Amino acid sequence: MKFGIEIVLSITHKKLITSMDNVYKILNYMLDDNLFTHQLPRAARFCKSFVIAEHPQLDEWNDFNEQITSENYKEYVEKAETMFGKELEISKVPGGVWTLKDAVEELEGMVPKEKIISIKIEDKSNNNICLN
Repeated sequence: MKFGIEIVLSITHKKLITSMDNVYKILNYMLDDNLFTHQLPRAARFCKSFVIAEHPQLDEWNDFNEQITSENYKEYVEKAETMFGKELEISKVPGGVWTLKDAVEELEGMVPKEKIISIKIEDKSNNNICLN
């Protein structure tokens, strides 16, 4: 699947130059997962090596990444489009290499359990829906 270069660079170079919605889209696609916000950093770190292996030319971006600010990021997106093209084909991560973790259990490993609020809602069809 093709993704905009600003999306790809946002996960490979730790500078957000796209919307968070796009970050969810690429990482969920690559991992066949449905990630929660607190899972994104782990997922991006994991996916980076796969993207760089597929597109080693992205290492050239290292020279520019630290110069990006909230004021000039659009100029750097244009520069990236000139260097790499507007979109890159991104492959899914091979099955079985990503460690799926329950979102709540992963969060419990990151923050004290007493800071986590879970809400359980029951619908009329008697199916439980858990929002965390």
